Amino acid sequence: MEKLRLRRSARKDSLRIEKLVYDYYYQLVPVVDGFSKEEELVSKKIVDKDGKIIAGCNAYIYAWGGCYVDDMWGDEKYRRHELGSHALQAVKKVAEERGCCLIWLGTWDFQARPYYEKHGYRVFATIHDCPKGHI
Repeated sequence: MEKLRLRRSARKDSLRIEKLVYDYYYQLVPVVDGFSKEEELVSKKIVDKDGKIIAGCNAYIYAWGGCYVDDMWGDEKYRRHELGSHALQAVKKVAEERGCCLIWLGTWDFQARPYYEKHGYRVFATIHDCPKGHI
């Protein structure tokens, strides 16, 4: 057998590896009708009068009808004014209109678990000590 070497990947290599993984997935589980192999970014923002972002939510819709909420942010000055809730609801609405059967996200104990639970999300998995001392 030839000598194989383990090397650090460049960004272009990581994208190639990701494509290889997904190509394999598509062989096992076909893309759901109406969805694309390309992940679809759903991004909603709320801006102030000057156009500065004061709240926002980014999510990705995947080929199998799932939507992952990746980023959620609200400017400290505007928190508790339901702006993040509006952005989150707008993303959820797009996912539902697109026919997603699942919307999920991740959060740490020092972030906003009660906030997400208030919006109907529930815990389905827990990872302890990542980051150390947190859930």
